[in-house]
Amino acid sequence: RIVKDKIRYSDTSFSDLLDFETDDMTIQTLKEFYLHYYKDFKYTVLKIDRANITYNTTKSIRHIFSLWTYYPKEIEGLYSLSLTTLAITEEYYRKSSDFKKKALKLFLRHKNFCKKYSTLTLNELEGLLNTDFDVVNLDEDTLDFIHSNLYYTKNLSMKQINYIMKNNIQADEYDTYLRKCRKAKHDMSDSYWLFPNDFEKRMEKVMEEVSNIEKYEDEHKDEIYFETVQKFIEKNPSVKIDGYEIYIPETIEDIKFQADMLNQCLIRMDYPKKVIDNNCLLVFLRKDGEPMATCELRQNEIVQFRMKSNSSVTEDMNVAMNKWLEKANLKVA
Repeated sequence: RIVKDKIRYSDTSFSDLLDFETDDMTIQTLKEFYLHYYKDFKYTVLKIDRANITYNTTKSIRHIFSLWTYYPKEIEGLYSLSLTTLAITEEYYRKSSDFKKKALKLFLRHKNFCKKYSTLTLNELEGLLNTDFDVVNLDEDTLDFIHSNLYYTKNLSMKQINYIMKNNIQADEYDTYLRKCRKAKHDMSDSYWLFPNDFEKRMEKVMEEVSNIEKYEDEHKDEIYFETVQKFIEKNPSVKIDGYEIYIPETIEDIKFQADMLNQCLIRMDYPKKVIDNNCLLVFLRKDGEPMATCELRQNEIVQFRMKSNSSVTEDMNVAMNKWLEKANLKVA
């Protein structure tokens, strides 16, 4: 068809060339097709072949070629570094030049890391580059540890990472330890708690403290719940808006009643405990004394707002709730 139409390929755009593709083309013929008319594409193909990439479908080679027409040097560079997943991630190429410069410094400084983690994703790369310390100049063992435990290490300081590596502490264990220390209300700026000399013994001590705290909370849950919400209720007493009574429940019994009437998981998922831990705040809507909907707030924003059996609320409920939020004086962690 190409020969028949006598197309001058030096004047043919990428999109025009794609129009000549046919459904019966094999992966090999499609690759040869691109290489014949875009000879510089061969350098990227060579890098792909060296990285032992297998094309599963013609769509995959077409996608690579499409990216190459826009970002030839970048995609060739990523394949030469064995970063095969990033190479086909279009969002990576759209990142800011500063982000990509920092990423390139990381890649060139840690080529063995790139080969080991050829399937590095954009989310993982963002996690590495958005840390508070300079990952580019880390030694490879430390970078490897951070990447392997990114979920737990992304919010740690370099000093904390060095501490857990030196003491052979699992990153998830240290994360649990920190959360328990916060639960026990210890000063987390104090090195005594951040870097214990004997991690295992300190962990046992903190776990015992938290166990006692939770035992006390279970025994005094109603009292603690009211103490938690009292400050919110004083600033935001029950009010009627557009025919709906909107209020913060004062007791766990009130939450149980709401859960039963609306077939919601407020008790089963222990929302009173979430409120006590200052993770959220519950706000109820009633009309003529009948429970209508439950709203969960976090950081002063609506996370969930549902009617019976978690069905969607009506538009007038949304309007009333947003009016209440505009006037509300809240600070939920």
